[in-house]
Amino acid sequence: MNKLSICAGLMILSVSSAGVLHAAPVKADADGNRIVTKVEAIAAADARFAKIDVNGDGTLNAADRTAMMATHFAKMDSNGGGSISQSEFMAIHEAGAERRADRRKKRMERIGAGMREGRQPPVWAPWS
Repeated sequence: MNKLSICAGLMILSVSSAGVLHAAPVKADADGNRIVTKVEAIAAADARFAKIDVNGDGTLNAADRTAMMATHFAKMDSNGGGSISQSEFMAIHEAGAERRADRRKKRMERIGAGMREGRQPPVWAPWS
């Protein structure tokens, strides 16, 4: 009986881990073949570095952080008044909440309904 329980547990583990292998490809996978090569990984890292190296000097330092903060502030200050009003703050907050909800919805569509949508996990008892 003990061997049967161990085998059943291993089978369930192998079936559940198969879903991980078929997860959505990562952003670095440029050609979508679910394999990230060294060239793809380096290209993704270079793109990310270029995005956060605001002044383009090839280093990340306090000047980049200051420039990024100014960019973020300019996005929030929609009327260009030099300060953020309560209505501007609330608009940014609501837009962020909508983006999070969209990401959550896409993630749930990608991985399936799961337990959040009421589906219960299979009940099995290895000791029975």
